[in-house]
This record gives sequence, C-alpha cells and structure tokens, in this order.
Amino acid sequence: MPATKTTMRHKSTFPAWDESGLEQTLHVYVDTPDDGHTGAPHAEAEGLPNLRTEEGYHVNYLEKGKYQVVATGEILTSNHPAAP
Repeated sequence: MPATKTTMRHKSTFPAWDESGLEQTLHVYVDTPDDGHTGAPHAEAEGLPNLRTEEGYHVNYLEKGKYQVVATGEILTSNHPAAP
C-alpha cells in the first residue's frame, strides 16, 4: 500500500509568554491527508499538532499550556483557549 500524501495546514494561532512576560505568537499546524477530495469519507484524521513560533522555530509541547522553543530552550506558557 503506498504511503498517504499529506499537506501541512495552519490550524490556529495563540499567544504565549516567556518567563520575562514578553508575548510571542505560536502557530499550530497539522498534517492532513491529501487525497485530492475535500471531505472524502475515507480520509484519515489529521495528525498531531506541530507548533512553531512566528519566526518559524520549532516548539515542543510539554503539557497543556507549557511549551519549549527547541532552538533556545526557552519555556513559554499560555492559558489562551486555542492553546493545546
């Protein structure tokens, strides 16, 4: 069976803050099946969220409302409703 092609789709954006109180915008992306038919009944569910900073740095999910910027080790927090 051939591998399913996926497309990275922007799902949401939410604010997060570093330890000094500076706000950063985080973006949530998800892989979605790319079968050429939107809403196909056999389509698989979207993949795990992929978090990025506004500048494009990868962000690790630590727990609900707590994240770490991979490049810097900086910890960010958010209680925003859109935050995973």
